[in-house]
Amino acid sequence: MILEEDLIVAGQITKTHGIKGELSILTHFDIFEIEIPFIVFEMDGIFVPFFIDELRIKSALSGYIKLENIDSDKKSQEFVGKNVYVSKKFVENIDDEDVASEYFIGFEIEDENTGNIGTIIAIEDSTANILFVVHAQNGEEILIPIADEYIKEILHSEKIIVMNLPVGLIDM
Repeated sequence: MILEEDLIVAGQITKTHGIKGELSILTHFDIFEIEIPFIVFEMDGIFVPFFIDELRIKSALSGYIKLENIDSDKKSQEFVGKNVYVSKKFVENIDDEDVASEYFIGFEIEDENTGNIGTIIAIEDSTANILFVVHAQNGEEILIPIADEYIKEILHSEKIIVMNLPVGLIDM
């Protein structure tokens, strides 16, 4: 049985492509460079694996996927809008530079000095500096800059980002 805690959201199916069951996929990180034999969808409350027949790159974070036994537009329709999950074991060595910032939604922020800050609930990219929008332990929203100098470690399988934030940043 596939458990949700063994999976990570890799992206979403946006639409069907053609009449032979191919799907358009928008990803949070470059799954096209990783050898992934199957992807997982939540179907009727359980996680079901689907083996990949073909994966074609459109851009770094989008492409087309053909699944085994999905060979018509009608069969592929049920996947549109669904999240695409991959096993955490396939993404352990993911290059952090290749992920879209939205991938980190749901990750916990831990500061090396003060401990758990809260959970990333959104990405604010309307300004020059991209920010994590964090739902803090005290219920408030905190904005934290996404800056390499603050990020110390990303634990993908645990969904934790370890940071070393400047004193007073989260008190602003």
